[in-house]
Amino acid sequence: MANLIRSAKSGSDWSTNESLAYNITVQCQDVFNFFGHELGSIDHLDSNLFSSADPIMAVDFSKETYRFLAYLDLASCANAGQESAINDLAKSVLEVTGFDQIGTILRTRYDIPFNLWG
Repeated sequence: MANLIRSAKSGSDWSTNESLAYNITVQCQDVFNFFGHELGSIDHLDSNLFSSADPIMAVDFSKETYRFLAYLDLASCANAGQESAINDLAKSVLEVTGFDQIGTILRTRYDIPFNLWG
């Protein structure tokens, strides 16, 4: 493992090599163990979320539904350099489904200190 190449790159550019180099493993979890509780019904979601595709035609959309559809549109047209559109969509999915409750803060970026020792 000492010969594996470790180089700085975006997480979306990682391959199996990076997972091996940084000793990252993926484990399957059931819903309860992953989220810490059972998932609820989707009956509370805006019905436009499932029947509309064009955020421009927003008439009776909730704010969350409008944002979700707008982010979905951006993410589906994202160029290779627009990885942030995918992150914004993921955050919007969690917001529209109610995972941004009190006690939970959603972030698309996390500052990681970069220390160099000379």
